Amino acid sequence: MKGYISFCPHFHQPHFQLHKTRESVFNISYEPWLNLLEMAISKYDNFYINIHLSGPFLYWIKEEKKEFIDKLKKLISSNKIGLVGGFCDEAFIQLSTRPDDVYFQLKEYGELLFNTLGVSFDKWQGIHIPERECGEFLLNETTKAASILGVRPLYYLDSETFYEGHYADVGGPNDYCKKYLGFCDPVSKTTVSKLPEEMLNFCFKDSIGGNDFYSFPMHSEFRYHFLKNNAFNEFDNVKISAEEYFKMIKNELRKAWDVSKKFNKDIPPVVVIFEDAEKFGDWSKNPLNDTEWMNDFFRLVEEDEEVSFIGLNDYYNSYSYFDTYPVFTSRSYPEWENWTGKRGIRGVVYGDEHLRKTLSRLNLFEKNQECFEKLIIDELECSKGNEIMKRIILDSNMRFSIIEDYLLKAYGEDICSKYKMINRVRHVLYQEDSKWASRHPNYGSAPYLDNMGLPHLEVCNRLLDELFEVVSSKKRNNEIKVMDWDSDGEDEVILYNRLQTAVIDMRGGCIDYHVILKESTTRIDALQPYSSVYKMGMPLVLTETDSSLKVDLGSSSDRIEKCRNSYRCDIYGFIDGDYQKIGDFSNALFKVKEIKSDKTKSYVVCEAKQVVNDVTYTMIKKFTFKDELLEVYIGINGDKETNFDLFVVPQIVSSLTASDEVNFKPASKICFEGCSNELNLFIDKTVRIAGNEKSYSKYEEKISWNGKVSYEFEINSGNSENFINSLEVSFDKAELIEYMDVFPAVMNYYSSYVGDTQSSLSYNSSGIMLLPLVKITNEYKEVKIEIKWNFDVKEDENKFKIPLVEPVS
Repeated sequence: MKGYISFCPHFHQPHFQLHKTRESVFNISYEPWLNLLEMAISKYDNFYINIHLSGPFLYWIKEEKKEFIDKLKKLISSNKIGLVGGFCDEAFIQLSTRPDDVYFQLKEYGELLFNTLGVSFDKWQGIHIPERECGEFLLNETTKAASILGVRPLYYLDSETFYEGHYADVGGPNDYCKKYLGFCDPVSKTTVSKLPEEMLNFCFKDSIGGNDFYSFPMHSEFRYHFLKNNAFNEFDNVKISAEEYFKMIKNELRKAWDVSKKFNKDIPPVVVIFEDAEKFGDWSKNPLNDTEWMNDFFRLVEEDEEVSFIGLNDYYNSYSYFDTYPVFTSRSYPEWENWTGKRGIRGVVYGDEHLRKTLSRLNLFEKNQECFEKLIIDELECSKGNEIMKRIILDSNMRFSIIEDYLLKAYGEDICSKYKMINRVRHVLYQEDSKWASRHPNYGSAPYLDNMGLPHLEVCNRLLDELFEVVSSKKRNNEIKVMDWDSDGEDEVILYNRLQTAVIDMRGGCIDYHVILKESTTRIDALQPYSSVYKMGMPLVLTETDSSLKVDLGSSSDRIEKCRNSYRCDIYGFIDGDYQKIGDFSNALFKVKEIKSDKTKSYVVCEAKQVVNDVTYTMIKKFTFKDELLEVYIGINGDKETNFDLFVVPQIVSSLTASDEVNFKPASKICFEGCSNELNLFIDKTVRIAGNEKSYSKYEEKISWNGKVSYEFEINSGNSENFINSLEVSFDKAELIEYMDVFPAVMNYYSSYVGDTQSSLSYNSSGIMLLPLVKITNEYKEVKIEIKWNFDVKEDENKFKIPLVEPVS
């Protein structure tokens, strides 16, 4: 018997990973990997492995770990390491609205790999597809793009997921006649041939959209048992030595070889082992023990004459494919399928309001980008006056490349580079981690990671404005659009000016998206992976879903989750010695009464009415957007007099949070300026961080204030930038506000669907919410709130400060 092992560790680092995490993994995993590979290459004659380096990982080491690049180049020159290509950002490009994004991802990764390590497309050993989800679209478009780039479309796909035998056997669990009617379905059979699992250790051919591709099934047991010399948790008692692991592989190869004889084919089997490189060193926190295990494994392969390492492409060149055997597409592994409700990543996005807004903003941007590209296509000689050719270019998977070539020739490198940056940033927002993965029940909320791409996107929106101006000589001014931007069946109002992009949701009359930029921000020269982006732009509002707002529809899983948003508002009456809520204006459907925009400002007026105890209450909200300012007016009117005092409680919410990606000690505070007015202040869930431990407390006191409150939060970025940003909120009638509650923007998200510790949020993971109790009088029936923001502020010692998130020694 002769068999092969195709071993491919995946060096995985997402965009916007925390600096401390990156450095820790580098020291405890990546550098020990190089030492291990240096040893194996010099020690074993027949040693050979594939490696896949994620695009974000390559960008990072290219800029900051040049010594790693030099060592890796030397190792590659030994011809004992082959590189597996893939997507530049490991993005969920099946969410994109564009036909050219898959080709962009492969092309961008290939250029990055060549510029970094000198490995060209024709040297790829295969193509890595992030397996969180793989469907017909991704396989078809990746295979087409690979053919353009001269890469053989070789993929490794999980056998349990993509080759599952999903048949409704007569009388079995999928026999619905038996299940519902009590008799066996006589036609619950299949004529489709099925290979046994032990047969799935060869290369198989498949075809989709007329394009052939090749797949190497990989078996989960070889992922989970690889380097299994430590327990995953307290219930895990399984440990696998290198010797036991190698015996498992040998046994698998023998079974596959025996089955292949029945086909009379002299093709040796191959076991594909794919696993995150971080499992070595970082997962165990013991790289020395892991090195010993790996060395034993390499030695056993070297000493066994029946088994050898091989690359995917090298295997194909020697033995071609075994047979045609279609993959089970539009699938992912069971944990993912359960999370997505078998609707794929689209199920997560459209079932998660927080993510839906990110995708909606991206799609809106892509529509604007296409408008710009249509202007360029109109200038092309091949398409002037030819509507069919214009459509062909728009539908082409090479659209961006055609636009780039023309911009470079017609407008120069600067304009072309801005267009390239637009595409890079747009793709980063489709990345797998950390944005999408943090929505998974196994993880917690991380707003400074989830929202970090949005300031980049808004800067790129301004770059797109510049491109429009260059090509069409038209300058974009303040804009207002009324449209269903988030596909919820209800229209929203989208406002845009030089420094702000905001969306007003008529359900609750609140702002559900608001990203602001610094005055001096004009462009992005590089896509830095650090939270220092908050020095030029901030996601002011993009909150988590709030469990207290969810709409229950029956069983535990039948529900709709809603985001907290900002500037929802409720009316309260002081009745029988207590504050009682009147109506439900925070979830009411408002109607647009007026919208207007000019060169200096934009504003929106909306209105909602509710009848409570024969009194018709009308709430009017006016949002006025200026360059560096937002003014909110909330007016209350009742058509009858009441015998009790009325109050309004606006929910002033921000998603802004402190971040310390270096020491994991974020800090934020709330600040007041003293005056003659008194305020009863209650702050819930303040956080003290001591090492890995967090403790929570409450603050309650009567303070003096002048109607202004500021929220300051510190950013400690991985590129050695440390700064404080602030959000200032001012009320014009401080004497009418006796009470103010302060809470995290969202206290709990997905309660009972994620772990209790992940669901429970505070100021370090959810931003802030101010709840002032404002009295309505005959003379004063509206609340006026002014919101300002400041970047890189200095400490003001004259303010009274209360820590919200406080690191302690």
